[in-house]
Amino acid sequence: QHEGKYDGVITDNCGPAHAVTSAVARVTVRPGPQWWLRATNGPSPRFGHMMVYDTARQVTVLFGGRTNWQGIFTLNDLWEWDGARWTQRMASTVTNGWTNVPTMGWKVAHNDRPVRRGHHAMAYDSRRGRVVVFGGQSLDPAGNTPVLKDLWEWDGKQWHFRATNGPIERLNPSMTYDERRGRIVLFGGQPVGSGPSDSELVWEWDGERWHSSLPPQNPSALNARSQSRMTYDSFRGVAVLGPTGESYSHWAFWDWDGVKWTNFPVVHYTDPVVTVLHGTTWGGFSFDTNRRRSIWFGGLQTATVNHTAFFDGREWALLSNTTAPPAPRVLPAMSYDSDRRAHVMFGGSLTYASSGTLTNDTWELIAVDVPLINDQPASQYRPPGDTAIFSVTAIGPGPLGYQWYRGNTPLAGETSSTLTIANVDASDAGEYRVLVSNDCGIRPSRSAILTLDPQLQIFSAANTTTLMWSPDPNLVLESAFHVLGPWTAIPNPPNPFTIGGVEPTEFFRLRSSE
Repeated sequence: QHEGKYDGVITDNCGPAHAVTSAVARVTVRPGPQWWLRATNGPSPRFGHMMVYDTARQVTVLFGGRTNWQGIFTLNDLWEWDGARWTQRMASTVTNGWTNVPTMGWKVAHNDRPVRRGHHAMAYDSRRGRVVVFGGQSLDPAGNTPVLKDLWEWDGKQWHFRATNGPIERLNPSMTYDERRGRIVLFGGQPVGSGPSDSELVWEWDGERWHSSLPPQNPSALNARSQSRMTYDSFRGVAVLGPTGESYSHWAFWDWDGVKWTNFPVVHYTDPVVTVLHGTTWGGFSFDTNRRRSIWFGGLQTATVNHTAFFDGREWALLSNTTAPPAPRVLPAMSYDSDRRAHVMFGGSLTYASSGTLTNDTWELIAVDVPLINDQPASQYRPPGDTAIFSVTAIGPGPLGYQWYRGNTPLAGETSSTLTIANVDASDAGEYRVLVSNDCGIRPSRSAILTLDPQLQIFSAANTTTLMWSPDPNLVLESAFHVLGPWTAIPNPPNPFTIGGVEPTEFFRLRSSE
C-alpha cells in the first residue's frame, strides 16, 4: 500500500505563496506481485462465470458459466478454492430449479437452488456472510435460453431464493458490494424488454429489498454497459465501474459513491499506458486491499489480450512481467483473496466467438518469496510388493530444493520433487512429507500417509481430514449437513479424499451401493 508517487512541500513564515515543491519520487516495493499458475484441475473449462471471495470462510467461491460459444450451454455447479485446491460443493444439474407447467412449458421454480446460468452478476456481502447472485442467461430442459432476473444468496451451506422484483432481466450486469454502506450495487448489463430509463438506474440490494435511483449523470452507454466490470475500492470508499466508451477514451472508469457517478478523464492518446488498454472489454477486475489498487487483467480488443494494469483512482500502471503471464483470454473470473493477498483468476476463453478455446487454469497474482506448493503429496493405499510414488509440485523464485522425510527423519539422498518406494511392505507404512526451499525460506508440505490396509482409513493433520479406501466401484462417498441426512453423493470423489474448508456441521460417509 506504500507504493506510489511522493513529493514534499517546504514552507516558511512567508506563507504558502512562497512554498517550494520538491521533485516527484516513486516508491516501488519488491518483490512485487507476479502471475503464478496454481492449478489446471478443478472446475471444467468455461467462460462467463463469476467468482467472489468469502472472507468469513476464507475461500474463493465460483458459480456457473458457459461451456460453449456455439450455443447457450450453461452450468450451475458451485466450487471453492482455498488457496491450494478446488472443492466442488454442488454439481451442475439440468432440471433442478425448473418446473414443467402444463401449456406453459418450463418455468423457473425458485425452490432449492438457482438454475444453470452464465453472464450473471455476483458479489459477497461481508456483513451478512452471503454470496449474492443475480440474473444471467440460462438454458432450460427444452433448449430455450431465457434471460433471468432472480436474486439468490449462498450462505456456505445452502442456497436461498430472495427476490425477482428488482432489476429487469439482463445478462452481463456489473455488481459489487459497498462495504461502507452495506449494500450490493448493480448497474448496466444487457437488458431484455426494457425502456431507456431502466438502463440508467442504479440498483442496490440491502439484504431485504431492492432500491433504485436515477443519477443526474451516467457512464456512457456506448458499449451497452454490458462489457464493463465493477469492484469496490475500500480505500476510497467507492464502487469503480469500467471500462466505458466515452468521447475522450474507450478506457474510462467511473466512481459510484452512493449518490452520484464521477470520473477522472484520462485521454487515451496522451497517456501511453491508457493507449495500450484503450478499447479493452470483458476482462477480470478486482480490488487489492493491501496495495490499494484496482487490478485489471486480459479481455478483448480486436483479439484477446493479457495485459495486467493497476489503477489507484487517477493513474494506470502496467505490470512488468518477470514470470510468464496467463495466456490472453476474454471473460475470465477474478476475485481478491484478502487473507493471502492474492488475486485469483480462473478460466475464460482464449479466443473470441465461435472458434473460442476454453480453459480451466487457475492463476494467482501474488508476491511470492518462500515457495508455494501447488500439488501436495497424496496419501495412498498400496498392496504389499507394489510401488508407492509421492510427488510435489511447487512454484517460487528458483532454484528450488527438496528434502523428503519419513516422520521427522530425513531420507538420505531423497532431494528431488519425487519420492519412489519400491516393493513396499509393512515396514514402509507411515507418514511422509517434503520440505521445499529456496534462498527466501522453507515451505513444508502436508503429510501423506502410506498404508497397506485396504479398509477405510481416516487421518487428520494441518486442519484437514483425509479419507482413504481401497478401490471398489460399489463404494459411494456421500455428504450431509445433518447426521440423519439427506445424504448427497459426491460426484467422482478423488481417493484419497481430503476434507478441508467445510462447515463444522458437515458429515461424510462411505456407503456400499450393493
